[in-house]
Amino acid sequence: MSENNLYAIVLGIYVAVLFPDLLKIFRLFRNHRFGTETTISIKKSIIKINTVILFFSIILFLLNVSFEVNIFNYSKPIAYSKISSISLDDFNGFNLKGHKLQGDHKFAFIVTSISYSISEEGIEVVSKFHPARSYVYIDNLKDSKLLTHELYHFRITEIWARIFREKLTKFEHQPSNSVINDLYENIKKSEREMQVAYDYGSDHGFLLGKQLKWQHQTDSLLAEYLDYENTLVYFTQ
Repeated sequence: MSENNLYAIVLGIYVAVLFPDLLKIFRLFRNHRFGTETTISIKKSIIKINTVILFFSIILFLLNVSFEVNIFNYSKPIAYSKISSISLDDFNGFNLKGHKLQGDHKFAFIVTSISYSISEEGIEVVSKFHPARSYVYIDNLKDSKLLTHELYHFRITEIWARIFREKLTKFEHQPSNSVINDLYENIKKSEREMQVAYDYGSDHGFLLGKQLKWQHQTDSLLAEYLDYENTLVYFTQ
């Protein structure tokens, strides 16, 4: 279950619990009933509403911490096709104070993902950047080299999304869910390994020569799998 689904469930329960009391207060005010019993009833409802707000605020905060999602400055995930529009201003996640990267405060952390969905048309494989889970340590930092390094993480994610699509095209008919999921888990593992190798090999972008080498390698792989740029993989019925 994704964090978005969990938030939706929590908010749904929140509304369901509060609605009867809010409706009750509305009816009392609409009917102009302001006797002692009505006042007590309204106070009890307000106390209950405040308690529920506090309780669900704590729940949402814990979910926020668990998934490292900034729900207070949330932006929906951005597809790879929009990569050219991404700037460091889009990194809206919580920056974790006190962190340094090799003694330097000028660093960022990007979260990207590969996901798939199955429909009657076929299987859609998408790579996305998650603004609310990505952050820049220094607010309002403008650093083109840092942005370039982080966005090549996103390009690496797209490489493996394309490899996933390419592997799916090898099947004449749509494979079973278990086969798709096994393939997906292997793709995620390989993608993670390449991401680690990229950071290690470029020293998180601090080694310019190695960074440029990784950029060239990544661009070459994206071009190699250009035929699998389309997010939807079709199957014969």
